[in-house]
Amino acid sequence: MVYRVLILIFFIFSFVNTFSFDSKKHESLKFTTRNLESIAGNLKLDCEFPRSDTIIVSPNILKNKGIVFRFNKNGDVNHIGVSLFSEETKQLMDIGICNFLERLLLQLVLINDNDDVERKLNEFKILMYVNGKQFSKKTNYSISDYIESMDMPVNFSLKCEEKTANAVWIYNSNTFNICFPLYRELIDGSDKKESDEILYNDLYNARLESIKPIDDEVSLENLEEFKDGIYVRKGTVFLIPDLTSNVYYVEKGKSFEPLYSLEYPEISMNNLFLTDIHGEGKILALTHRSYGYFTPEITMPLLNFLNFFKDDFETLCHTRYNKKGNLETIIVLNHKKLNYIHLLRVVSDKESLFSSNTVFKADFYSNIPQHYIKTLLK
Repeated sequence: MVYRVLILIFFIFSFVNTFSFDSKKHESLKFTTRNLESIAGNLKLDCEFPRSDTIIVSPNILKNKGIVFRFNKNGDVNHIGVSLFSEETKQLMDIGICNFLERLLLQLVLINDNDDVERKLNEFKILMYVNGKQFSKKTNYSISDYIESMDMPVNFSLKCEEKTANAVWIYNSNTFNICFPLYRELIDGSDKKESDEILYNDLYNARLESIKPIDDEVSLENLEEFKDGIYVRKGTVFLIPDLTSNVYYVEKGKSFEPLYSLEYPEISMNNLFLTDIHGEGKILALTHRSYGYFTPEITMPLLNFLNFFKDDFETLCHTRYNKKGNLETIIVLNHKKLNYIHLLRVVSDKESLFSSNTVFKADFYSNIPQHYIKTLLK
């Protein structure tokens, strides 16, 4: 998968907040990860540490590039890096990867010693090239030199493969590219405990958003006949044959609607989590099985939960009857680029499935390795 964008926005100081010198430190701020706190601790800004989203010019760090700071809804710092992308570009390309590249380059700038930069790149299994030549401790230029030489406009491309990605900047007949592995800890810059906490807080904030179901428009050309007037839109099979993103439809008038019928409770349960149309009014009461056996709870509309993950994750489902005769559904949220999943286990009786205001009790396991699925489905 390749993304390309021409960054035409020139870096101009009118877009940047500037501050007079202040000796106050950032100890009163909270950070979503220890990594960000460490970066902040190494920043020698010639101004006060910001308290809201901003870009700061600090010439003692970089002469012609800003340092971007972002805060979450709780007021915690959730991103610091070299300002290389507009928010619109991040939305177009990939927010997480763009933030990673900005954060990585700032970390390397702050090291300011080519021997240590090379060690850090080797530690992360990252390759960096300038005009086709791999960066090493022997080069006469620093990371700061390369970043400061990057003039706008810049042609930027991002190619993501199964386990690696390649980011390329082309400017003034020069190329600067970074090849890096795709795994959550590196891209997010967080360990599992931190990632679980971040996810819980983000879900908690998402629970109050106003989300409406999206019409699931399909045509007969996208469907295969399944049986008895039921059609299937084939999706992805994930790890085991029964865990798929297949959606089943019935004809209604001149269109097709996701199947949701007492006659087919297992298919209906899967469709409930793979489409929006029948989810309005349904509630999830989540027990978050997070790091260290900590189990915070959160209650939120089903549509809000599904909407939160729809851009970055593929949803897959498997429903069966358990030993007690109840429907048991495994919902896997598989990150589209990084090698990790979230998993939801929902148990429901058939009557609750088709009630208008159902509250589904669910166990939510976040940031887990993929092989855990096979253990759950034994």
